[in-house]
Amino acid sequence: MYVIPEILEQRAELPLLELLEQLGGWPMLQPDWDSSKFDWVLLMAQLRLYNNDILISEWVGPDIKNSDEYIIQVCSEHIVPTSTMKLLCHSYTNSL
Repeated sequence: MYVIPEILEQRAELPLLELLEQLGGWPMLQPDWDSSKFDWVLLMAQLRLYNNDILISEWVGPDIKNSDEYIIQVCSEHIVPTSTMKLLCHSYTNSL
């Protein structure tokens, strides 16, 4: 892929700012950002359209306590190693 430096310089941060606006804004860049309009679930769904798992991954899967039920599963493999997460999930399940 060939990148044209002049176009990068011309566009600068505009594509990033436009994307942030589409995703609900960023409080650090917008003093008038309204937290009451922020929908975390909608943001996670929008990020999935870009096939990105930012900090966490989420999916619907069978409940390990009752395989007839489905639950929303959340994983933070990017923060906690998978083996540690499995141990934590196992410990959490046993404590319920």
